[in-house]
Amino acid sequence: VSPPVLFTLLLAAYAFVIPRLGYTGSTLLFFFLAYYLAGRRNVVATLATSAVSAAVFYLLFPYLADMSLPRGVLGF
Repeated sequence: VSPPVLFTLLLAAYAFVIPRLGYTGSTLLFFFLAYYLAGRRNVVATLATSAVSAAVFYLLFPYLADMSLPRGVLGF
């Protein structure tokens, strides 16, 4: 399967998972898998980059878009 198809499937899965895991967990998982699909294989570095990316979006999005982010079943 080609990378563009995999990335499209990943985006569809992300949209499906957001209401269940919430924005934070879904975005962390999305970034991790997207970086992995892009060729990053160092798990620790990929996880750290994913966490920072998700945190930046989590902190900036409500202020820039003036919207709240979805919370998952765990409340975050």
